[in-house]
Amino acid sequence: MIVMMRTVLLVCGVVAALLYVAMNAFVPLLWPGFSSFSQTISELSAIDAPTRTLWVVLGAVYGVLLMAFGDGVWLCGRRSRPLRIAGALMIVDGVFVFFWPPMHQRAVLAAGGATLTDTLHIAWTMVSGALLMLSIGFAATAFGKWFRAYAVATIVLLIAFGAVTGTYTASVQANLSTPWLGVWERIDAGLLMVWLIVLAVTLLRHDDMPAAGIAEQGYRRLGGVDQWVMIRGEDLSNPPLICLHGGPGFSETWLQRYFNAVLEKSFTVVYWDQRGAGKSFHPNIATSSMTVEQFIADLDQLVDVVRARLGHSKVVIFGHSWGSALGVLYAARFPEKVSAYVGGAQIGDWAAAESASYALTLAKAQQLNNHEALKALRTIGPPPYAASSVFTERRWSQRLDGQVRPVALWNMARIALGGPESVLVNLLRTLRGFRFTMNAMWPDVSTLNLMKLAPTLRMPVFFFLGRRDHWVPPETSIEYFNALTAREKTLIWFERSGHEMFADEPDKFNRTMVELVRPAARGDLRAAA
Repeated sequence: MIVMMRTVLLVCGVVAALLYVAMNAFVPLLWPGFSSFSQTISELSAIDAPTRTLWVVLGAVYGVLLMAFGDGVWLCGRRSRPLRIAGALMIVDGVFVFFWPPMHQRAVLAAGGATLTDTLHIAWTMVSGALLMLSIGFAATAFGKWFRAYAVATIVLLIAFGAVTGTYTASVQANLSTPWLGVWERIDAGLLMVWLIVLAVTLLRHDDMPAAGIAEQGYRRLGGVDQWVMIRGEDLSNPPLICLHGGPGFSETWLQRYFNAVLEKSFTVVYWDQRGAGKSFHPNIATSSMTVEQFIADLDQLVDVVRARLGHSKVVIFGHSWGSALGVLYAARFPEKVSAYVGGAQIGDWAAAESASYALTLAKAQQLNNHEALKALRTIGPPPYAASSVFTERRWSQRLDGQVRPVALWNMARIALGGPESVLVNLLRTLRGFRFTMNAMWPDVSTLNLMKLAPTLRMPVFFFLGRRDHWVPPETSIEYFNALTAREKTLIWFERSGHEMFADEPDKFNRTMVELVRPAARGDLRAAA
């Protein structure tokens, strides 16, 4: 029923666009002497114009259709905040249509008969145009590269033709000849109508919830705090895979959905913005709740939700960086709920990893004779240190490793803005959450030693290590791997990767998850059965 209603509402967008085109094609025929070449669309509804009544009636129908379409876009945005915003903007614009102030005809304006309604008419036109262009911008972030490129081109053309149309304002008010005015304005309007049709067709064709799969996102109450969770997969019989991001406090959903979305064919993937991170950041979160124990409790509640929702007794856990510490602690405490554990940039003795990272960065600065880096690193000194010093060390590690060159920055920005999960809308919130979480948790997490806290894991274990990882140097991960007792354990090297092997070598990462981890998880499930 919901799908049918959404379809009907989206079709209203196509009908609205076609109706507006038909209005511009046929209503002028009822006004002898009217020229679509040199006269504006607004003149068709001007005070005392012979076509005003018909245009207002048809315009009201157009407004209703636009609001219905906006509602359809909103429904499609139940898994996309930018789409919801775009839908809301369209609904507001549809409401504006009902209260559009009319202009006077040119002769009246030239005779000095302009009133407040003429000023409001111009203001309404500007507001309506802004609403629709904003809706274009927000809707564009919900789709792929070609759609974004089309949206940008549409906005640029709308501004260009709108500017050209605006140059005729004085001539209209003086009742002077305005050749081509009607053409430029109708091209501008036509671009908007084409956009409505393209968006409607794209949403109608965008099958985001396979019949045998799942595509859900929203907030779930975990540990007394609303936390953002996305669940996606093409087949509910596949093993559930919960991704634990790093930081602490740095959501990686936008990276994983860009590089690793193919895993949704072989797993049912659960993306989670942990307490205080990304979309789960709230200014009123108590700092006292930002503890390792609370995160383990949050994760346990999420695991139980996922097991109940998907009908599986166990889940696969992929923990990256800080997430690898959280994942190991959870898997050690609740082995009956974990079918396989995968650690990327696996933490072992966190303090040892920080010391090794600092030493590597300092050595690189000395090798390059970078005086600015040396001064900054020697100022903070070796760890242990505060979260603010971590940011300093990581920043110089990236710079010295060439990760902040223009090409690298452009690629990161392209992914952040052009991927399926754009971070543009939540950028400030994401950055605030990262800094808040680091400041709140760093003193505790940076002293974790998993070799003492979790010496044994009772499920298949995989370590994915980047050979060039300077943040969690792999020799510290190997030390934990060698000390760890597990039913079976496998070490996978990613030779061309740094800290984020799932983004640096996504093909190998995805292939390894499917070919090694998935069979191990299913084997563990069969053994449990």
